[in-house]
Amino acid sequence: MNRAVIYARYSSDMQREESVEAQIRACKYYAQQNGIDIIGIYADRAKSGMYHSEKREEFQALLNAAPRKEYDIVLVHKLNRFGRAGVKALNDRDYLERLGIEIISVTERLENTPEGRLMLYVITGMNEYYSRNLAGEVLKGLRENAYKGITTGGTPALGYNLGADKKLVINEQEAAAVRLIFKMYISGAGYGEIIDELNSRGFRTKRGAKFGKNSIYDILRNERYTGRFTYGKTKTVNGHRSQHKKEKEYISIEGGCPAIISADEWERVQRLMDVKKHDAASGKAKELYILSGKLFCGHCGARMVGNSRVSRGERYLYYDCNAKLRKKTCTKHAVKKNEIEQAVIQKLNQLAFSDDLIERFVDEAYKAQDNEMPDISGKIADIDKKISNLVTAIENGADVGPIKQRMADLSAQKDALLSSNVPKGDFLTRDEIRSRFKKFLNIADLPPAQQKFIISEYVTRIEVFDYDGGGHFCRITLSNNTSVDTDVLGSSAPKGSICGCCFFPKLRGTSSRFHM
Repeated sequence: MNRAVIYARYSSDMQREESVEAQIRACKYYAQQNGIDIIGIYADRAKSGMYHSEKREEFQALLNAAPRKEYDIVLVHKLNRFGRAGVKALNDRDYLERLGIEIISVTERLENTPEGRLMLYVITGMNEYYSRNLAGEVLKGLRENAYKGITTGGTPALGYNLGADKKLVINEQEAAAVRLIFKMYISGAGYGEIIDELNSRGFRTKRGAKFGKNSIYDILRNERYTGRFTYGKTKTVNGHRSQHKKEKEYISIEGGCPAIISADEWERVQRLMDVKKHDAASGKAKELYILSGKLFCGHCGARMVGNSRVSRGERYLYYDCNAKLRKKTCTKHAVKKNEIEQAVIQKLNQLAFSDDLIERFVDEAYKAQDNEMPDISGKIADIDKKISNLVTAIENGADVGPIKQRMADLSAQKDALLSSNVPKGDFLTRDEIRSRFKKFLNIADLPPAQQKFIISEYVTRIEVFDYDGGGHFCRITLSNNTSVDTDVLGSSAPKGSICGCCFFPKLRGTSSRFHM
């Protein structure tokens, strides 16, 4: 069985100490599922990943143990736990890999392929661009609350309010609507009939709007109405509607909240829905819309959803405003799928691989091939001096026991340095290294599923607007709350000519508008 250690870290300015426990829990779960033996845990508390690794004591202990071959694998929750300072994090990773030690991110799962290496550079670049990635880190703390039945943010489902202890309590007026929905569906009523009945009786959604098809579906699928508190139950697959995870992959607490309907009623509804369920896109090729869940209409705020049209035998792919499709309440024009996705990917490329960061990569790569021998020779000389001092101490009558272990550690460090030393040969020039980096570092070269992963990790929201004269303009809000904006490929309207039906203020200091 492979031996592994876990490395976890939290930053005092953005996380709680329980974040470390959540990281460790995720790593242990991964190890259990993959037959890996956990032999140790290293955890730095209140230490920012932007520190040099020398300032993280536990991380240094992990590195010092590496030459002794005490472990084969390092498990981390995400690569940004390993370190956020891009070049330094890559150097630490390479040091361990030269010793035959594998670093595994249990949530990012990078493969040892050219695509996996590109993903590593993308993630490293984006982590350095943000000093922290708040959204993903906060989730671990939220899961800890979920184990206690405490709601983790957002608006409670219809039928519930939040109590003083942040646990769910029943809102009887809304609960009557929930019970009516389940009763009518079991009796054979369709969505339209249920919606008409609810609206005619004056019931409204949690936001005070009239009911629509999506709100009914979500209520019928919500297991919390049986009193079972769940968290992290759904996931987005291939850009389509959220799907359920396997039961062991999410938090589920029986009796964690008050029940509005019986478990039997809920089970009957699930069986009916499964029987009626059909694939509306049957026979059509499945398409991955990489902006799904992040793209919103700039005019009304509704989600932009993937759609297709057939004209003269050709199939065309778009993003459409959901409010326009379902309620006819918006005039937003459709946006071609490939054009807006290319615009977003190109902008992220510029952020992840700035000229400054590429130059730092080039410097490190050049120094690694040109200056490695002197650095290693100096370190070896220092180790030899320490060993010599220990030998002198033994000759003078010092206790051999403690000194013997220290000499073994120093010898292992020396062997590791020697094994990692590559003799000088033909070197690449800085221009050659720079050319190779720029050719290699391109998010557009990743498969769509991995492009979607990058967007889901680093983008909070994308709003797209129509120009009066045709074309589109979008604002990208990143997970560190900064915004950048860009025209969508094919837009030719003058800058600032936003459709008159909405107001779009100029960004302050963080915007750069350009045509692609």
